[in-house]
Parts: sequence; C-alpha cells; structure tokens
Amino acid sequence: MDVVLAAGAVVSLASVVPLGYLAWRSVHEACELRHIQTELAALMRDMKRTGEEVHQVQREIRREQEATVKTIEATKRTVEQAAGQVTEAVEQTAGQIVEATSGEHDPVLLRFLRRDRRRLPAEVTHAILSFTQDSDA
Repeated sequence: MDVVLAAGAVVSLASVVPLGYLAWRSVHEACELRHIQTELAALMRDMKRTGEEVHQVQREIRREQEATVKTIEATKRTVEQAAGQVTEAVEQTAGQIVEATSGEHDPVLLRFLRRDRRRLPAEVTHAILSFTQDSDA
C-alpha cells in the first residue's frame, strides 16, 4: 500500500508541475495581453485625435481656397475693368492724335506705326491706323 501511495503521489506531482507551469504561463501571457490592449487603446486614441486634426486642416484649406478663388475673381474683374479703361483711353488718345494731324499727315507718326507695330498692342495700332485712314477719306 505504501508503494501505491508513493506511486500515486509521484503521479500527482508529475501532473501538478505541468499544470502549475501552464497556470504560470497563462498569468504571464494575460499580463502581456493586458499591456498590448493598453497600447492598442492609446494608439486608437492617438489615431482618432490625428484624424480630427486632419479634418480640421482640411476645413481650413477649403476655407482658404474659397477665399483665394474670391480674391482671384475680384482681381480678374479689376484687371478687366482696367484693361477696358486703358483701351478706351488709348482709342481717345489715338483719335485726338489723328484729329490734331488730320490736315497734315504726319509721316513720322505713320512710319512709326507701320515700323513699330509689333511693339504696340494690336488694338492701339489698329485704332490709330483706322482713324488715320478715316481722316484720309
């Protein structure tokens, strides 16, 4: 009987040691898992915060783009108005030049216009030459 008890004790101890090892490993892995879960939760919070910051930056960029478009459109309108005023002023000046020289054709002016036509905007040259030709008729 003592042999049976001794054999039973050895078998019990032999089965308890692996179970104890498995229990210890389970506790250790549970601690590691808890640490990983904590890190994951922190990463998710950071990712959410980063996403909100990106969304805020996108809204700011969109607002700045809209403001820039409005500024460009206003500048375009201003340039178009200025161009119209300049064209009108050039046409008036060309008319005054032609009227002032209508009796006498100023060969220097006509030579300048024909020779240096590419230096002047086409509208200016055309306006002056058309006024000159109208006065010839």
